[in-house]
Amino acid sequence: MARFGPTRGRVDLSFDPSVSMTSYPGLFDAAADTLQALLLPEGVPAAGAPRFVAPFGRDALLVGFQTLPFAPELTRRVLTYFAGRQASTTDPETLAEPGKIPHEGRRGDLPALGRSIRSPYYGTVDATPLFAALVAAYAEWAGEDAITDELYDAALGAVEWTVTTGDEDGFVWYEPHDHKHGLTHQGWKDSDRAIARPDGTPATPPIALAEVQGYAYRSFRGVSDLAAARGDDRLAERLTEHAERLREAFDREFWLPDEKCYALALDADGAVDAVASNQGHALWSGIVQPERADDAIGRLLAPDMLTDAGLRTYSASHDAFDPLSYHRGSVWPHDTSIAAMGCARYDRADAAAALVGRGLNALETGATADPGHWGFPELLVGLDDVDVDAGRARHPDSCEPAAWSAGSAFGFAQAALGLGIESGMPTVEPVTGFGSGQGLGTTEVTLHCHGRRYDVRHSGDSTVVTPTGRAAGREAPDGDHDHPEVTTDG
Repeated sequence: MARFGPTRGRVDLSFDPSVSMTSYPGLFDAAADTLQALLLPEGVPAAGAPRFVAPFGRDALLVGFQTLPFAPELTRRVLTYFAGRQASTTDPETLAEPGKIPHEGRRGDLPALGRSIRSPYYGTVDATPLFAALVAAYAEWAGEDAITDELYDAALGAVEWTVTTGDEDGFVWYEPHDHKHGLTHQGWKDSDRAIARPDGTPATPPIALAEVQGYAYRSFRGVSDLAAARGDDRLAERLTEHAERLREAFDREFWLPDEKCYALALDADGAVDAVASNQGHALWSGIVQPERADDAIGRLLAPDMLTDAGLRTYSASHDAFDPLSYHRGSVWPHDTSIAAMGCARYDRADAAAALVGRGLNALETGATADPGHWGFPELLVGLDDVDVDAGRARHPDSCEPAAWSAGSAFGFAQAALGLGIESGMPTVEPVTGFGSGQGLGTTEVTLHCHGRRYDVRHSGDSTVVTPTGRAAGREAPDGDHDHPEVTTDG
């Protein structure tokens, strides 16, 4: 199997997404500048400053999803970098296993002194399916011919790990890492007290997180499509079967009838019946059954979950809610942006608009109102009260800036424009009805799709999509011709 080697030396650090909204002047330029400032010499974004100036798997991969239609070169660098660091052996010390993508790769004094195992550390169960899913998403936008054999092999390794790690239903579980420097929880909510029942009782390992099952589902479906495009029908059928079995089991085991939403997680005792934002990621992945989507979205938009700045990580109706916690009631911009894209996926333009308006307003407040701060904080205090700046109070333990918070601006833009792909061309269905009373204004973006650039201009009820030429360094596929300008009114 062909493999990438680790990146050595500097790579091209260009990053130039073209997005603007008159309602949020300067916001997207600030987001792009922030991501540019966080780029490491290897060409991938550090997770954030000051504590996380290192490559983090899930953070960088989610930034790759957020920015993909606007800056696919960054997504490709992220994929290439982590493919080169995919584990090929088993190491209980670092939790490396063949096919796994690292959680983080810190350098410096602590790893050198043996006070950290994070160089690299594989203590995550979400980065690996996210990697495979991002390879497939990159193929959708860039074209299957953009996927090299090496990148395809890396995606196969990642999805094979996801399949073999899963149980008979396909659920991916984890146990706390029994190491003095190991992590208790291995999803994005990885603080020690993050996964708990409504009364604060900690989940009992092993644990299967709601969003991780969604990532696995998306990886199975995406790599199935890649395999089919390469003529491997047997693998495509196998992964499709895995995806459908997982989807059915997810609906059966995670659904909370009384809350009309999905549980935070499963543990050794059954469903961890807390209402949390994780189901927003499940919506984004597509694992949610269509007939459940309206209920799940409605639960996310209930007052105990939705603040003026976006989604709380954990319901304010639970006794264990803490607006100052890291993951049990705070508001994370990237979390809200993924849920917004999930709402758009299920054609809930009203819900997407509610999250986009709140999310962009919160980002704008942090990024443009105070020149003494970078903006794009990792998280915000999960209150919703005019006395604390309408839910936008800075969190005392928040990194600022954080890459996936800056990337969230572009994730919100995706949701606001209702971006999709059909027959190798971008589709645009902008949302309306922002709950904040502030619409998109005039929005202009450049999309990159199958080697072509498309200029999109949305104003009022009119959206114009204009092909403008081939992307740099890409040849048009055989038989490709210029497409006419497309205008939609409504």
